[in-house]
Amino acid sequence: MPSRTPIAGTAVPPSTAPRPGRRPLDPIVHSLVGEFLTEQKEEREAAARSKRPPRPWRRIASISAIVACGAVWLVPSLGTRPAPEMSAERQDASARLTLFLAAQRVREFEQKNARLPASLGQAGVTDSRISIRRMGEREFSLTLVHDGRHWDLPSTTADSAYLGAALTRLGITPKSR
Repeated sequence: MPSRTPIAGTAVPPSTAPRPGRRPLDPIVHSLVGEFLTEQKEEREAAARSKRPPRPWRRIASISAIVACGAVWLVPSLGTRPAPEMSAERQDASARLTLFLAAQRVREFEQKNARLPASLGQAGVTDSRISIRRMGEREFSLTLVHDGRHWDLPSTTADSAYLGAALTRLGITPKSR
């Protein structure tokens, strides 16, 4: 237990109390050190009293914000429906356009290299549903197979005759009045 100094009447910390074999400290120093330690103790106690308990509304607000963000992220995915199946007419138009574009790539390759490509990949066609069949040195036929249906485009067929109304069905060109 700390001893009291006669001058200031404050507690003297044990570290400053006179020890055997050491010269005693000045009573003024004892009182200053005691006052300093008392002030520090009072400040710590005041800080401990002024600390407020954690506010529950902050935790509730945080949890609510997390739940709201999760709902905003999840709700749209719950409401989406799979795309409706394509009508047979639209599927036909899409297949015709796909074959037409692939034939254009094969024709470009043939013009640049004076030969037909050994594979569609050489011409830059990556659709695995399409195959090529040589019908002569410069003639070919492309076949697209999708859902058990087959579409063929011989290179001798005129583009406009093959595409017909496919572009209009796909909404690429306006309908004629």
